Order: sequence, then structure tokens, then C-alpha cells
Amino acid sequence: MLDQLLPRLEGLAAQFVFSQLSPNLLNDYQSLVQELDSRFRVIETPRSFASKFSRRSQRHGETLEEYAAELKQLYDKAHGWRDRRTRDEDLVRKFLDGLSGDDVKFEVEFNKEPRNIDEAVYFAVNLIEIRGSNRAERRNRYNARRTEHDDYDSTVADEEENTFAIKGADPNTTPSRVKNEDESNSEASTIKELLARIEKLEAERNTPQKRNFKKDVTCFRCQQKGHYARECPNQEQKNAFNRTADEKQKPLNGKGPALAAKGRSM
Repeated sequence: MLDQLLPRLEGLAAQFVFSQLSPNLLNDYQSLVQELDSRFRVIETPRSFASKFSRRSQRHGETLEEYAAELKQLYDKAHGWRDRRTRDEDLVRKFLDGLSGDDVKFEVEFNKEPRNIDEAVYFAVNLIEIRGSNRAERRNRYNARRTEHDDYDSTVADEEENTFAIKGADPNTTPSRVKNEDESNSEASTIKELLARIEKLEAERNTPQKRNFKKDVTCFRCQQKGHYARECPNQEQKNAFNRTADEKQKPLNGKGPALAAKGRSM
């Protein structure tokens, strides 16, 4: 027994045994165990277990089952005299408060309302598994869409490379560069056409337009179209005729009415 105990002593226990105890105790197994218990044994009480229970929470990497099992042990050692209903309520409350995920805690506490710690563990485990499967499914769909998109892009790129891989082509010319040049040329030609149309419209607007208003006009003298009455050629002929008649009707003396007869007073 001593051959197995002494080589396994480490730290403060080894320092205590080999430096502070008498050599005679090293040969007595029972006395050595009593000295070690009196010096290093931790005395556990219900209060110490209650303190551990109140400070206990889920550790990183610890499963829900392991966390719940240790809570049960600590509670039974700290409050073994309490009734079952109180025990279930205290364990459920402590289990939910110590969970590392707040979303799981909220879902189980307000939507599931477990009656004991076993139900709380069951609901929490199922919820985590469902969320994990949904997350994996969304990740798979995203990866599938991304793979399809990459395949499409690679196919289009290969087709463009094959199209422009002609003899004598410029090695610095890329499909995207050629496409941009074509678009620039198309835009330049469009702008040029628009400018030409604008110049044409401005020239037409600035040029006075001669409108032939007389083609539909009817002269009220001769009843012919194409001129007004003041421009009627028949009117000129009539005026000439009137002047000839007036000349014929002039008095003989050419200065007024005929002279009165001699011997008569006026």
C-alpha cells in the first residue's frame, strides 16, 4: 500500500509528507492516511453544496445532459429534505438560468413550460437539433446556388475566350474590353445622330417659311382664284375705260361750264 501511495504524492501533499512528518510515519500506512486526511481533506456540508449549486452554470463544451446531472447531484446534497414539487421547480429554474444560449432559454421557458428538469433537457436538445439541421440545410442550398453560379460564370468565360481566340487577335484584348469598346462606339454614334437632328430642327426653325396664302383666295370682282380684288387685272382695264369716258365728257373750253349769253346779266 505504501509503495503505491508514496510515489503518487505531488505538490503540497508530497512536501508535507517528506518534509514535515517524522520518518516513522512513512512506514505506517494508516497513520499516514490519517495525517493526510486531517491536513488536506475538504469537509463538504449542505451549505457548501448549496453554494456550488447556486453558482453552477453550463460550461463551454458541456452537454445539456451532463449539466443537468450535476445539478441534480448538487441539489440533492444541499436540499435533500425538500419535497418533489419544490425540487422540480428549483431544478428547472436553475437549469434555464445557467444555459449558455439565451434564445434556447427563452423558447423552452415561455413556449414549452417544462414541468421538471428532464422535460427541460428534452425540449432544449430537440430545439438545438432542429436549428442545427435548418442551418445545415440553408448552408447546403447556399453552396449549391453558389456552385451553379460559378459553373455558369466559368462556362460563359470559356465561351468568350473561345470566341476571341482568333488568329492575329491582340493578346491584351479581353472580351470585357471589346464589349466596353462596342458600347462606347454605339453611344458615340447615337449622340452624333441626335446632334445632327437638333441642328436640322434649329435650321428649319430659323428659316422663314413662305406660305402661299393666295392659292385659295377668290377675287370678288372677277370671281377668279389666286388674287385679291385690289390686284384684279380686270379692275385696271375698267379704270382705263373710265378715264377715257371722262375725257370725252369734258367742256369745250376746258375750264368749266359754258359762258352765259351776251346781253343777259347773270
